[in-house]
Amino acid sequence: SGSVETRQMEPQTSNLLNWGEGYSEPRGPTSRFTQAHVYNAEDEGFDHDPLHKQSGDPDIAVTFDVGFRGKSPDDSWGCGISSAGEVLMITDILPQGCIPQWNSLCDPHERVRCWDRILAVSGKRSKDTKTLLSHLKNAKDDVHVTFERPRLFEAILTLKTDYKLGMEFNMGPEFLTIKNLESEGAGFEWNKHAVATKLLTTSTRIYSVNGQEGTGPELLKVVQGLKPGLVHLQVVSWIA
Repeated sequence: SGSVETRQMEPQTSNLLNWGEGYSEPRGPTSRFTQAHVYNAEDEGFDHDPLHKQSGDPDIAVTFDVGFRGKSPDDSWGCGISSAGEVLMITDILPQGCIPQWNSLCDPHERVRCWDRILAVSGKRSKDTKTLLSHLKNAKDDVHVTFERPRLFEAILTLKTDYKLGMEFNMGPEFLTIKNLESEGAGFEWNKHAVATKLLTTSTRIYSVNGQEGTGPELLKVVQGLKPGLVHLQVVSWIA
């Protein structure tokens, strides 16, 4: 049907920090994580390979909030960020900063991870990622950040002899982003028949081409060497 449901259940108080009134807690992050989880924390390699540990309905957006109290604008968030299309995405978790501090305190299934999307900052949401990034950089005092877990799907394109892929790419650390989608080509043909949650857009990140993963330059080399036939793209998307 192409409809999207956003699931956000009632917040559950962390056993480490508390949002309740009259509770004096140390400066730092507090949990408002919802119990709609994408990942199974019992899986081996859970922290290091989150994309391969997913379950659930691909048409349901799973979001969660993490609150940070007493944040200064000078406090580092402690993460790398990719901006493309309408999506601001976590690319790396650094050793120090607000997010790694939260990750060290929370339960495993509550951790912020690579590929999570930054959806809103203290309720402020924008399709312009530059505006959202500005909200993030300037956030101070009591801040809550809304994240969305990534969803995966496979796009199977048909590359004909006299046809082209019809997409230009930018290179990310371990993915490609679609810089431009032309009005003809294999990508355009895919979108003509795809449901809304499986469209290829400028927000799309492609992390595997015909079963091959790698750095952005390595993936681009695979794309440039494609022969006519079926092209299997493993795609990361967000639908909230």
